[in-house]
Amino acid sequence: MTSNLVKLGFTSFFTDISSEMIYPFLGIYFATIGATPVIIGIIEGIAEGLAYILRVFSGFISDFLQKRKSLTIVGYALSTLGKIFLYIFDIILLVSFGRWLDRIGKGIRNAPRDALISESVPEEQKGKAFGFHRFMDTLGAAIGVLISFFILMYFFTEESSKKEILKSLILFSIIPAIIGVLILFFVNDVNRNKKQQSLKEFFSNGITELKQSKNLQLFLIFNFIFALSNSSDQFIFLKANEVNISLKHIVLSYFCYNITYVLFSYPSGKLSDKIPRKYLIGTGYFIYALTYFFIPFISSFYFLLFVFSLYGMFKGISEGVEKAFITDYSINYKASILGLQSTLYGIAMILASSIGGFIWYQYGSSTMFYFDAVLALIAAICIIVILK
Repeated sequence: MTSNLVKLGFTSFFTDISSEMIYPFLGIYFATIGATPVIIGIIEGIAEGLAYILRVFSGFISDFLQKRKSLTIVGYALSTLGKIFLYIFDIILLVSFGRWLDRIGKGIRNAPRDALISESVPEEQKGKAFGFHRFMDTLGAAIGVLISFFILMYFFTEESSKKEILKSLILFSIIPAIIGVLILFFVNDVNRNKKQQSLKEFFSNGITELKQSKNLQLFLIFNFIFALSNSSDQFIFLKANEVNISLKHIVLSYFCYNITYVLFSYPSGKLSDKIPRKYLIGTGYFIYALTYFFIPFISSFYFLLFVFSLYGMFKGISEGVEKAFITDYSINYKASILGLQSTLYGIAMILASSIGGFIWYQYGSSTMFYFDAVLALIAAICIIVILK
């Protein structure tokens, strides 16, 4: 386990404590200040889309300048600033900007950080490295959710307004976010010792590297199809709120999601170094389809617990393995190709959340979740059957 990997793991650990303290409540918070499901879908679609789309630009810049650390720091710092915006303002437009700023930071940091992880370990340990990083990330997420639960239990009563509760959680979440940024200053850039290219050479060679792998091209297509099913998680929380499941029980269910995520992320990454990664990715997509098929049946805390357990299993099995799969087919342009995948995914997610909000509004929530389940199932079959 390299020093860089451990430090990056702890940065994600503290950042996810911060993010997951408030993430389950964002849709509900938007609703308290007047947002409809359609508006929430647009806000979250743009937010998640930005988080993915910007990665291609930060990836290009990181590869071209041969720098990883500085962009990673900027990204984490912007996410912290976004949370400060969420706390200060309660007007939909300004709160939306805070949410978008948070995701812009994520978009800037992820590709150079993932490339730094890949370059900090031997080739034969990449799956394990990404699995470890997902483990630390998700362990922080689980702890963040647990902190929110205890704050709800011991600092607020049933008479407290939802808006007051959520504002307080946002304030507390800023502390671990700052700690995560500070740790990054102790990370070392990997000395790549590569000759600086002209911008024209850089783009030409990067496109050539992508064209050389048919398998990678097919994966990007199937991953895009899957992303079209990935409407915002806020719709799941809205569904739980719609059937009057309490905030405390929503938090506990989401905690279960994160624990399941933790349990599957590291073993899945390690396993992907031994068997074709496509089987784990396809299995994860299939579990996602199953999850979204069950969501319309949520009517109690225990069923919500079951749904979030499945959802955590999907994330743990597939997310880190996807990154390892992509870096298998990239040599000198890891950050760029990771960024390209994220950009395509982000475009699809903007469409997914916007269309999802419209379907919910016009035809009901069940139709939206079934639509997503079918798309995910198609992507899962394509990944397993067609990829080599």
